[in-house]
Amino acid sequence: MSTAAFAATATLTVDAGHTTTAVGPYQFGHIIEDINHSMEGGLLANVVRNGTMKEGTANPPSSWSLVTAGGGTGSIAADTAGPLNAANQRALRLTVTGNAPGQRVGAANGGFYGIGVRPSTTYQVAFWARATAGFTGPLTVTIESTGGAVHATSSVSGLGTGWQKFTTTLTTGPGAPVSTANRFVIAANGAGAGQSVWLNVVQAIGPTFQATGSLRRDLEQLMEDTRPGFLRVPGGNYLEGAVIANRFAWKNTIGPVE
Repeated sequence: MSTAAFAATATLTVDAGHTTTAVGPYQFGHIIEDINHSMEGGLLANVVRNGTMKEGTANPPSSWSLVTAGGGTGSIAADTAGPLNAANQRALRLTVTGNAPGQRVGAANGGFYGIGVRPSTTYQVAFWARATAGFTGPLTVTIESTGGAVHATSSVSGLGTGWQKFTTTLTTGPGAPVSTANRFVIAANGAGAGQSVWLNVVQAIGPTFQATGSLRRDLEQLMEDTRPGFLRVPGGNYLEGAVIANRFAWKNTIGPVE
């Protein structure tokens, strides 16, 4: 029998001006799942990727590369000797083999598909570092184009043989371009030949939604403007992890990031 024999026409009438049942405000919200860099590289304001050197097992650590100028020479590699702590046992070692005045040897981070730059923007930089005995420093910290044009620069000094936390700020100039073809660099410029510097838990946090927070101002404002009734973190089924060993252990996330 032909299906045409069962064909029928139905009419649905909608009265959009008449409310019969109220929907609770807490039934609309956001589910946030850390995939495709929705958190790291997304909502999180830190523009440095793999700052703890634990993303994968590549050596040198992924997202990091050696940068030199003026004839300076050196190398970078993952190093597990003398770790920062039990939670961060894999550091980036920058070994300087030639670094006379006017030369440069450093470690560059490419960020998440580049590092976004805008005019007059401040980044709060923090990292842990130690050096071999006799390192004179200082370390120069920059956000620059992939071609080496510096958009923001600062320096830190006082490195020793033990791990220390260093903080500084980077502020782009009013003429800085709006671009993502940029990198974050920590370098020994013209100092410390024959020495090594270890780096871990490297962060460069751009403008945040709250002054003491770590979420990007622009993306979090978009979420705030929707007036969500709830936030679910993480979303989906990512809570349990791929295996029990890497499930989300929330109690271990309380305290300093390092």
